[in-house]
Order: sequence, then structure tokens, then C-alpha cells
Amino acid sequence: MQYDFYPSFYQQCGRRTQTLIVCCYFILCLLPLYIEFDPGLLNELRYVLLIITPAISAFLMIGLDFVLHHHLAPRYFKPFRITAERLFIPGWLMYSNTQIKPSDLIIDTANIHSIIVRSYQLSGKHDPIPLLDNICIKTWQRDIYLEGKQLPKGLATQSELIQGLNILPDIIVTEHKTSFGDLRILFITLQGRYGFVYTAIYLLMVIFSFGAMLGLIFRF
Repeated sequence: MQYDFYPSFYQQCGRRTQTLIVCCYFILCLLPLYIEFDPGLLNELRYVLLIITPAISAFLMIGLDFVLHHHLAPRYFKPFRITAERLFIPGWLMYSNTQIKPSDLIIDTANIHSIIVRSYQLSGKHDPIPLLDNICIKTWQRDIYLEGKQLPKGLATQSELIQGLNILPDIIVTEHKTSFGDLRILFITLQGRYGFVYTAIYLLMVIFSFGAMLGLIFRF
């Protein structure tokens, strides 16, 4: 049995591609400016569209990332692969406190004596939402830290990852942190999976929507 996990396409693609994605989002936000309206009350519709278009465009870009993650990422990125005999750990998933990108690792499961899975909570509307924080793979020679935020978020992905780790003949230890509340969302936005592209999209969405709202208020 084999489990493969891939990163966000936006996070791992080149800087030029990331800049192109942000530029495409910027153009989508400006589309209402190119629509002609009749003079009068209908012209106010332009401001309404400028308020809601950034949010709609953001959903489109997130959906595009989801599609690229499932169809293009397997072609261009090495996966985090779990089998009963060994682990293949790509460099994009390993934590590093330097600017040097870690090299890919292949670890035999016989060399692993424990795996620590750390999770945390986000404040949900009804119940707390558990999410993956990081994974520590303890071998007889060293400890290897994997950044959970580099993997796609969601309970389905987390459950599949835990299921994949459970096929290893090792001790799985789960450590659950207390709720980080809404501050953790900002931390995730600025790092890991939500890197340059998502940070730029969220900032532009707030700027466009808030600016259009002020324009509509002052117009009246």
C-alpha cells in the first residue's frame, strides 16, 4: 500500500509563475471598471461589483489551485510517499532554519523508532477545527521535522495522512495543542502553504473591496 501527498501548486511553482498568478487576480478585480453602465442609478452597480468581485475572484483562484494541485502537481513535484517499507521525504516538506533547501530523503522504516504528530485547533463556528501543525520523525540518528502547513489543509487530507502513517510498524504519538483562535489564521496566511500568492490575494481583496465600499459611501 502506498500513500502520496503533494504540495500546493501556487506555493511550489517558480517566482515568475507566482507573480503571473497575482497579476491575473489583479486584472480580474478590475473587470467592473471596463463594463459600461447607463448614467444614473445603474452606475452605482459598478461600485457594488467592485466590492464583491475581489471575493469571487479569490474563490476562483483558490479553486484553480485545487485543480492544479490534483492534476499538475503530480507531474512536476516529488510527493511525500509513505509505504510500509520506507518513507520518501521531499525537500519542500522538511523544516529548515536556513535558506538552504533540504535534500530529499529516503528512510527505511526499520530505522524509525517513533513518529510524533502535532496538531492544533482553530475556532470554528460550531466546533473547534483540528489541523496538522508538524510531524517529527525520530530515527536512531536524527530527528526530522516535517511542516504540516506545507500540505493542503483539510480534515480529509489530515485523516488520510494519519491513515498512511498508521501502516508503518512504529509508534505513532499524537500531541494536540490548545486552540490558537483566529491568530493562527494570520500565521498560516503568511507562511507555509499560504505563502506569497495567497498573502497577495488576500491583501488585494481587502484593499479593493474596502476602497470600493468607501467610494460607494462617499458617493451618497
